[in-house]
Amino acid sequence: MTAIHLGIIGTGNAARDLHWPALVQIPEKFTIPMVCNRSLPKAEAFADLVGGAEVVSDYRQLLANQTIEAVLITAPIDLNLELTEAALIAGKHVLVEKPLAANLEQGRKMIRLTGAYPNLVMMVAENFRYRQALITAAQLLESGTIGRPYAAHYIGMAHIDPSSKYATPWRLTHQYPGGFVTDSGVHDMAALRMLFGEVEVVAAQVASGNPAIGAIDSLSMHFTAPGGLTGTYSRYFSAIGQHEDRLVILGSKGSLSLDNNRLIISVGSQADEVKQFDDNGYLAELEAFHNAVRQGAEVVSSFDEAFKDLELLINAYELAAPGETLTA
Repeated sequence: MTAIHLGIIGTGNAARDLHWPALVQIPEKFTIPMVCNRSLPKAEAFADLVGGAEVVSDYRQLLANQTIEAVLITAPIDLNLELTEAALIAGKHVLVEKPLAANLEQGRKMIRLTGAYPNLVMMVAENFRYRQALITAAQLLESGTIGRPYAAHYIGMAHIDPSSKYATPWRLTHQYPGGFVTDSGVHDMAALRMLFGEVEVVAAQVASGNPAIGAIDSLSMHFTAPGGLTGTYSRYFSAIGQHEDRLVILGSKGSLSLDNNRLIISVGSQADEVKQFDDNGYLAELEAFHNAVRQGAEVVSSFDEAFKDLELLINAYELAAPGETLTA
């Protein structure tokens, strides 16, 4: 099966640290003839990394390249709508980084694009939908391994230093609600929805431990899910000396514990079963995009799904601080 000629718009952290390590594993599925970044030195450094791609600073030049079939967009999210629409007009398939858009209004416009260009593949780079640990956990819940799930607790703690390479200007000064919490939290919302269906936020609270990284850096919420499940979710980005990413699900016959990519299954008096996974979904995500373009495979990480992830977070912010705009 022929490789997709993929153009990359945005050559920062996401392209370099997340997507390229996966792309390099499947050279038979993707080639990268051209990359684009507003900063030419960054684009040139990335081009050297991938083996000498052509470099441009204007995305319109990349989209005008007739050899490019698809684009990977890893730019600041307030540009997602503009870049996605331009790519579709140019006849390119699109894989765009999460969050889907800077706000719900832009997100709705993104969804409308799927109806306007039905012959082009549009997919969100939500790698959690392709993480084998989460997929396995969802399968175990579906099969009734731990009985009826009735409670869940999801907690994430990390510390963002304002000098970190991830504390980029667009993350610190962007005009979308939630700052770092949204940037990471959409992953978590995708996970909750994968596991439990359409969850509903019933209470929420936001806080700021370090104003240098935004108006809020912490979110706690209570949620409910179909079947009577109740749960809590908390994400903190100013947790000094603490780092955790853990989800515990309690069921009528046992429990599941997901600690990063380590899944522990406890059922009755049986010895715990431990499954260790070594993927974060990026490779499977790119393979899924290739299959959608080349074979017409269904897109799991659709614009619609990504919109619902973002909407869930925005609903939590609205409950926590009604009427306020929680920008960084």
